[in-house]
Amino acid sequence: MTDALVKVNLQMLLSSVLRRGSTRSGAPKRRSPAVAVLLGFFGLFMLADFAFLFVMTFDGMCTAFFEAGIGWFYFGMEAMFVFGLCVITSIFHAQSAVFNAKDNDLLLAMPIRASSILTARIITMLIPEYLFEAVIGLPALGVWLYHGYGSVAGVVFFALGFLVIPLLALTVACLLAWILTLATLRMRRKNIVTLVISVAFFIGYMYLAMNMQSLLGQLAANGGTLAHKFQSYVLPVYYYGVAVAEQSVVRFLGFLAMTAVPFVILIYLLSIRFIAIVTTKRGAKKTVYREKPMKSAGISSALFRREFSHYASNPMYILNMSIGSVMAVIAAVAFVIKRNDFIAALGIYGQMMSGLTPPLVLTLIILFCCSSSTCSGSLVSVEGKSLWLIRSMPVSGWDALKAKANLHLAICGLPVAIAGVICVFGAGGTLTENIMLVATPAAFSLLMAYGGVALNLLHPRFDWTNEVQPVKQGLPVMIMMFGSWALLVALGLLYGFALRSRLSVSSFVLVCDVVFAALAAALAHWLKTSGERRWETL
Repeated sequence: MTDALVKVNLQMLLSSVLRRGSTRSGAPKRRSPAVAVLLGFFGLFMLADFAFLFVMTFDGMCTAFFEAGIGWFYFGMEAMFVFGLCVITSIFHAQSAVFNAKDNDLLLAMPIRASSILTARIITMLIPEYLFEAVIGLPALGVWLYHGYGSVAGVVFFALGFLVIPLLALTVACLLAWILTLATLRMRRKNIVTLVISVAFFIGYMYLAMNMQSLLGQLAANGGTLAHKFQSYVLPVYYYGVAVAEQSVVRFLGFLAMTAVPFVILIYLLSIRFIAIVTTKRGAKKTVYREKPMKSAGISSALFRREFSHYASNPMYILNMSIGSVMAVIAAVAFVIKRNDFIAALGIYGQMMSGLTPPLVLTLIILFCCSSSTCSGSLVSVEGKSLWLIRSMPVSGWDALKAKANLHLAICGLPVAIAGVICVFGAGGTLTENIMLVATPAAFSLLMAYGGVALNLLHPRFDWTNEVQPVKQGLPVMIMMFGSWALLVALGLLYGFALRSRLSVSSFVLVCDVVFAALAAALAHWLKTSGERRWETL
């Protein structure tokens, strides 16, 4: 039974990529081969990009550590990178897929053992962890072999460790997810707790990414001291590193015991308590009703509040939809704080590319963040099986679609406009450049808002099992993100090769703002006419 459940879970995972939605009768519609190949290409490109980053990271550590006689620490750091990434990416997945899955009641009503359900979900969760591990582990292995420190036995121990390291990460992730589930059973605002933890992880990731170079320098300078601490306090990592670098069978068996045994124990405990955990609905303290005057609102206001309430109800929904807006504000604040360093760095690149002024660079950074905010590209799809609710209301299709565009402007457009205003105080540009800093992100967000709703209306997907799926994997979201990047690159090439001698950079950007606004107006008109008719036939 476990293998059958694993097969079903994998089929659902695969179908989320290959299918682009469903027909009115509920029959699945498969993506065209060209679209599937294009999505696969972009996925491989992103994985290759991350792999190259880790190649450069490990290349800076390999020779230094092995020449210092602490070669095991090289693989210890590789194991820590894998462990950290797998825990961060799995903790909330474990909470939703194991403890809060929507089909728990359905499966438990069948003659299926709880241990089979749990094991199938754990195995399914391991697959993306192995993918993440490959992005880190394979570059580490390649750099090690390239520098001539490798051996056949070491490769064998590395391969065995490759299979085992995610077990330790998944053990910790499931344990933390279990604790988080128990701790939030009686909380009224449990989504806020999840969101705060997610944002904390995101800020930590951004800090590491922005300070990677200095951290690697400190690591190379203090490798011996850190290695001694790892040897004393992180014993599994030490045993794994020694097993691969020095081909020690005894150390690998010790690492295997400290990794596999906790995993088996946790699975056993979860199997015993699985039914009790997933069926316990204690809830929070009930709110005491207090009579208040009833407030009425207009159609647009009521529909917007409906969209915003749905948006605020899911922390993973918030994080995936708002990440670009958060990045824009963080970048603007960082620029104001580190203005002198930014100007100094820009002076170096300005010698290679004329016209590269601080306001222009800041505008491009904010536009890149804006293109990562693809909220509107999934707002039709997230209606799911509840689409009939809004369709049954006495409101026009245009009102419903406009509310979705307004939500994008509120949670994505407003923050990037604020980021532009913040940058004005430190950029020191001309009046035209300052207008560009604020107007360009606003106009581009307007285009993204109506363009995303139009794309999602043309390619909706209502057969999802988790509403985060259309937000992260939907075709309109992919088109919005990569299409906006392509548009920005095309405009840059147009100016560089055709208009550079005729217009200043600021004038060209302001012309683009007018074009963005005109395209947004055309899309809004389409939604109000043809789009409304299509909405009524969904």
